[in-house]
Amino acid sequence: MPYLIARNAAKASSEDARIAESIQLYINAKNAGFRDRDPMGEVIVTIKVLPEDSAINIEKLKERVKVNLDKICKVANMEVQEIAFGLKAVKVQVIIPDADGQIDKVESSITGIEGVGQVDTEDMSLL
Repeated sequence: MPYLIARNAAKASSEDARIAESIQLYINAKNAGFRDRDPMGEVIVTIKVLPEDSAINIEKLKERVKVNLDKICKVANMEVQEIAFGLKAVKVQVIIPDADGQIDKVESSITGIEGVGQVDTEDMSLL
């Protein structure tokens, strides 16, 4: 009787080992396509840049923003938007990697530009 118990235990453990091995092979095969790929995509972000004063030349501000952003990301589109009572804003669409901290990096870069009063992220979409 002890022989049968030992044989069944050995059989069960070898069966468990075979199952674990087949699961490991399945996991490796399932994820094999992702080994050498960059898992992150790109995001297009719409940012509204408001000047600190309505008397600031919006075209010069737009140019300063473009020059500053060209150093850190791709600028997809830029336009001047009428707000109210002569106040205008610069709407910028930038393409950045889909990674933590990238939007903050862009916003802080814009905030540091002379003449910028407020920076708002309006929209974000995965490309």
